[in-house]
Amino acid sequence: MTQTHPQALADEVWEGDTAFIMGGVADIGLRAIMSTAAFDARDREALERWLQACKVPADVPRASVRQVHGATIVPARDALESQPEADGLWTDDVNVALLVRVADCAPIWLADEGSSRCALLHAGWRGLASGIVTRAVGTLVEAGTNMRRLRIGIGPHLQPCCCEVGPEVAAAFSVWPGALRSARSLRTRIRQDSVALDMTAVAVAQARAAGVIETKITAASSCTRCRADAFHSYRRNGAGGPLMAAVAVRRMEPA
Repeated sequence: MTQTHPQALADEVWEGDTAFIMGGVADIGLRAIMSTAAFDARDREALERWLQACKVPADVPRASVRQVHGATIVPARDALESQPEADGLWTDDVNVALLVRVADCAPIWLADEGSSRCALLHAGWRGLASGIVTRAVGTLVEAGTNMRRLRIGIGPHLQPCCCEVGPEVAAAFSVWPGALRSARSLRTRIRQDSVALDMTAVAVAQARAAGVIETKITAASSCTRCRADAFHSYRRNGAGGPLMAAVAVRRMEPA
């Protein structure tokens, strides 16, 4: 599939068949991983076994939120005792693991090259339409990050081949270069007035508009709906189906 946005694609890196590793941020000390179709991240016991298998120490608190498909981003410290409604978390504490759950929405990792500060987003089309990437960059900059030293990794999600949207959704993305494609890009078309949405293009455009250097943005090319062997998908499995976990953490168990 031809990409209309020029950022480098992340290598498809895996740990066995249970974890996808997000490239582009690992070499500055951020562990950015996502589970696969090997288990359902709704199952807390299975999730904890996976985290420990991925060498995320059991004594590192897990911060998560009640995801509402918006653009609110909260400090991890606010999500340790309760789960506020939000779709992003940030921290500069190496002793906290950030966690979101996804199935077609994009997990997006942000990492500061000059500090331990990082963020993790749950970004679907609603969150992107609300400017969640723009807001995340702004949040980290307000906390002290230089946007020129910020790296972003966009994980596996619904790609344009399967991301069919109608005109009521498309209208929210017309301002972002490369966001909308012809319906010919779709593998299957359900409605006659639809087009294909490129969520990667939107995320990249928002990051660039916020001042992030484009060469510091990477994106996975896998489509969660197409890759039934590797990923859960809302559009394939339906509401209430299994989810994947995405995690950002600085502190790891020694190998």
